[in-house]
Amino acid sequence: MLGRDSVPVFTYGTLMSDAVLSAVLGRVPARQDALIMGYERCRILGRCYPAIRLVSDFPTSVVKGQLLMDCSGQELATLDEFEDPAYSRVTLKVRLRDGSELHARAYVRSSDSVSDLLDEDWSWDNFLTQDLSSYVERCREWAKLRGKSPSK
Repeated sequence: MLGRDSVPVFTYGTLMSDAVLSAVLGRVPARQDALIMGYERCRILGRCYPAIRLVSDFPTSVVKGQLLMDCSGQELATLDEFEDPAYSRVTLKVRLRDGSELHARAYVRSSDSVSDLLDEDWSWDNFLTQDLSSYVERCREWAKLRGKSPSK
């Protein structure tokens, strides 16, 4: 449930991992399954994390992800720092499993930064088996460099 001061954030990639959230935010916010329409998730050349981009030709395309239900304003600021500069924070309409909809923040690849996007979906399973461990370590290092190392 959304608290009065909480900010809902739609995640669709590495931030769906408990370990990544813990490394970046110091905790795992309450979540629930969600989806957005009119976007596609794609792999990025040389990266283990995905991007989403608007797909105007296919407004019924779907990206499944999770909605972080209780992020604070400070945690949103942390996510702003954490995200790649090629991403913009936008507000999107998100559909929950029960069919209800709400507006949430999401990080979308800027339209002027798409040359390295591949025309294939990013794989959650591949991320978990091939990249999670090293990515979590990089996230922990990032948090240490910020001077706000969350607990492990």
